[in-house]
Amino acid sequence: MISYDVLDRDNFEERAIDYSLYRTLFWSSDNNPLTRFERRDLRAYVASGTSQAKRNLAVAGQNYPRQHVGMDVINDQAFIQTILRVNNVLPGNPVPAALTYSGRRVRGDALARGSVETVVRTGFLGDAEPLPALVKLYSDPTTAGVAQRAYNYVLGDRQTPDSIMGSATASLVSNTVYLGVDWRYWQSTAARTGTERVIRGIFDFFESNGGGFVPVDLTSFDAKARGNAVDVMWNTASEKNSDHFDVERADVMAGSEASFTTVGTVAAAGVSTTSRDYNFRDHGVAQGRYLYRLTTADKDGSRSVSNEVEVVIGADAAATIGNVSPQPATSNASVTVTMPVAATATVEIIDASGARVAQINDVQLSAGPQPIDIPVNTLVSGAYTVVVTTNGTTLTTPLVIRR
Repeated sequence: MISYDVLDRDNFEERAIDYSLYRTLFWSSDNNPLTRFERRDLRAYVASGTSQAKRNLAVAGQNYPRQHVGMDVINDQAFIQTILRVNNVLPGNPVPAALTYSGRRVRGDALARGSVETVVRTGFLGDAEPLPALVKLYSDPTTAGVAQRAYNYVLGDRQTPDSIMGSATASLVSNTVYLGVDWRYWQSTAARTGTERVIRGIFDFFESNGGGFVPVDLTSFDAKARGNAVDVMWNTASEKNSDHFDVERADVMAGSEASFTTVGTVAAAGVSTTSRDYNFRDHGVAQGRYLYRLTTADKDGSRSVSNEVEVVIGADAAATIGNVSPQPATSNASVTVTMPVAATATVEIIDASGARVAQINDVQLSAGPQPIDIPVNTLVSGAYTVVVTTNGTTLTTPLVIRR
């Protein structure tokens, strides 16, 4: 089962449409060129995808490559090239067959490979004849994704050496299909032929390139420190067949390779078509730096992992320095520094004139209190200042030496 919305764009204010709420978008329109706002919204939709939540766009329109020729704000051929990944075959804006392509065939390539569909006129009075787009694939060094031929015009039915009808493009964040035949021109000759088979081929392309429908549509995931606890929060737009969520934590300071362990499990809705908020509190977390992530487990055993969020426990606590002991010092002395998180420090001894008379570099401090030995054996009697610098914070305490 696939739930979908039908949007009649004429009923919306043209500047106020945001398609990024959807994982997959099918675009249908009349024979007019794409408006500036339509192109803007489709660009924004494709750009809203991520490697974990790709956007799928399917556009059908036989006139778009012929209508948008020229690099200006009106024609915007760059949209045809970089989003639909095609160029109109020039010169002369040819069509695969003169006057009409009705009754002629196309063969699947990247979509529904090897299947043959027939293009036919609708039969409605005044409706345009099928004169499909004849295109070449477009590529340049700055445009992401690999473009392939969606369908080809069958040899013998076409009257041109060029044969490409549309494109099927997969990139890291989106999948795009452009068909040079309008949706209404596919002839259905039996069950699962015509438009249905074309759409099934498009879905197969989306699925095989990481754009499939996910049982849980995770819209947000975050984690925030609250003293020695961490509040983990997430939201789902919809769920189907979801079983539970595992909240996982890794100690960043434990090593370069974070090892995640499950710290809590929250039951999922199972089936939901509305937005749902979830939360979990991880209690008694020691000071340090951690990564949190969410693993979604479905009833069929499949699992998916969210992005990672870093949390620092003790970040709000200030580093402090105690008094030098003993005071005054004669031969040995130390000072206690308390750190909210582990860090590397520099320790300096400054005399009464402001000159640095001793320095210790790369002092390794762990989270919590710990003593630092002060080198006083080589210093003469007098008043000094101990300066500890770490993580952009400077701590000072007086030091008196008496021989």
